[in-house]
Amino acid sequence: MARRQKLIPDEEPKPPPVEEDLRHDDLEFDPTIEPRSAKAWLNLLQESEDAFEDWHSRCDNIDKQYANLMRLADMHRDKEFQMFWSNAEVIKPSIYAKPPQPVVTPKFKDRRPVYQAASELAERCAVVSFDLAEIDELMKLVRDDLALIDRGVAWCRYESGKGRSYYGHEKVCIDFKGRKDFLHSVSRNWREVTWVAAASYLTRAEARKRFYPTSGTEYQQAEYRVDREAKEIGGADRRERAKFWEIWDKGSRRVVWVAQGCELILSSQWPDKVGKGLMFISLDVSVLDALRAELEGRGVDVKNGQWGYRLMVTTDPYGNELYFPYPMPPAPTRMVFVPAAI
Repeated sequence: MARRQKLIPDEEPKPPPVEEDLRHDDLEFDPTIEPRSAKAWLNLLQESEDAFEDWHSRCDNIDKQYANLMRLADMHRDKEFQMFWSNAEVIKPSIYAKPPQPVVTPKFKDRRPVYQAASELAERCAVVSFDLAEIDELMKLVRDDLALIDRGVAWCRYESGKGRSYYGHEKVCIDFKGRKDFLHSVSRNWREVTWVAAASYLTRAEARKRFYPTSGTEYQQAEYRVDREAKEIGGADRRERAKFWEIWDKGSRRVVWVAQGCELILSSQWPDKVGKGLMFISLDVSVLDALRAELEGRGVDVKNGQWGYRLMVTTDPYGNELYFPYPMPPAPTRMVFVPAAI
């Protein structure tokens, strides 16, 4: 019997890449080559803006048709029935009509008291957060963009409240972003998007407060200018502002700030707690002391913390932090002596 001839030759080891295999234009879009340089990120932003240029021009025409003040203010124009405006007003309530009401329930309906209490607590916190964020006004802005140009953007950000933010406490803020203030990587669908970016418009004083601790005076190289028409830099007053981009990169899990004119990255943060949670668990003092003794006996790392009161802090195997508060000690009684009137 004849031996079958081998059609596929043995695979030879692949040679290392040579300089001809490395394209120069690919290197200009790779932020990992020069981590501190903003050039690659600015090239990626420009690439995304070029991809959306035709879409933005069509959206500009839609905006002019929807609300052209110059044409509508002309008293000598022909009478028109605003069919486009009326159709948009009919569509808007079908997209969003009233503020959402958060509902939090346990996944399993076994009526465990701890699960029920945790669900009620999370639901109340969500209701208060929506009220503080003025969610109704924000969702109406998103709805209007969605009805006219088929995209509405709500941007969530975190304020640490550690002295360098507007708020004096921890807060999750929800901002509305216009279509020209939001970009993402050029992809075929949303699952393939690798980074998203949102623009903020800051004056020199605001930029110094935000970026001086991380990049020194690099913020001064940004392109500050006045735009009285408020079409591009987010303000119609006489104050100079620059456009700063906040980029969330999914691959490296970091947040990067860049601006046109700045050669270096203004701020780059690697959030160590991405995908991790924090939970407060209240126990009786006797139970808490017994739990601490058992954890320390098993070699678990237990620390003392403060949150306005004393805490026992530990971490589970998945990196989630567990805070066990100790009850506040009663305030000492003060004796006040009032001299008797003579």
